[in-house]
Amino acid sequence: MDKRTNKNSTNESNVVFLSEETLISDKNKQSITNSEDSNSKKSIMDLLDEKSYVKKVQIIIFIFLIGILLFLFSPICKLKMIVVLGDNTLTQEELIKLGKIQTNRSIYLISTSAIESRLTENPYVKNANITRKFPNKLIADLNMREEVATVNFEEGFVIIDHTGYILKIEQDVSKIVKPLITGVSSNKGLKVGQVLPSSEENDFRMILELISNIQNAGLIQNISEMNLQDPKNIYMITTQGLKVLLGDGEDLTYKLMQLSPILVDLHTKNITYGTIDMRFNSYPVYREN
Repeated sequence: MDKRTNKNSTNESNVVFLSEETLISDKNKQSITNSEDSNSKKSIMDLLDEKSYVKKVQIIIFIFLIGILLFLFSPICKLKMIVVLGDNTLTQEELIKLGKIQTNRSIYLISTSAIESRLTENPYVKNANITRKFPNKLIADLNMREEVATVNFEEGFVIIDHTGYILKIEQDVSKIVKPLITGVSSNKGLKVGQVLPSSEENDFRMILELISNIQNAGLIQNISEMNLQDPKNIYMITTQGLKVLLGDGEDLTYKLMQLSPILVDLHTKNITYGTIDMRFNSYPVYREN
């Protein structure tokens, strides 16, 4: 009897009794696990949807960019016109030749910087700015150097702008630009595209000062020659054939402003010979000899 009782007691001790709270807790844990699994599945689906959306946007952008490129490089954008602004001394044909512009290409395949570089290799082109204008135009804004005088050197007739920049060297006197500056020496090795050198700094300064004052007085078209051989006895020859004595070149601005009405007066009187003496501070004197 004791043995049976002990056996039953042993069996009862192996039985686990679960309370109601424990069962409820297990159910909640299972519910939480199911919820987490559901949320995880939703997150994966959202991530997939987001990636799909991004990919669609990328495809649309890619197609859009391809469309733009196809349009820009289509015949619609092929160069048809070049508009020249600024100092318009170059024709469209001359600009195309100097800039080596390919007119059968899209304006977006043409290098504007390369055109600018080639244009400024020409001594007459000081600055060049090339821009594109949709759909088929190039705009060329040019700043040109202007021929104002010719200096007679051993190397030939050197044509310069108002800063002394060498634009051209001619051997044919019939192709020079007036006024002709004579009586000036220089170092050898003159080249187009450099500033006019001089063996004497004062000679160079005097050349630029004369040109500047003659331009300001509006006489550049009236002077045929300027001689600087003797710095104390500078003289000019007008296109009418009159000789103008300027002395040592002092007070050039005042003297040249006086000269303008005198030339007009002599021209109205049909006087094409003689000498205008402006060497002194007194009023200029005209002599027939």
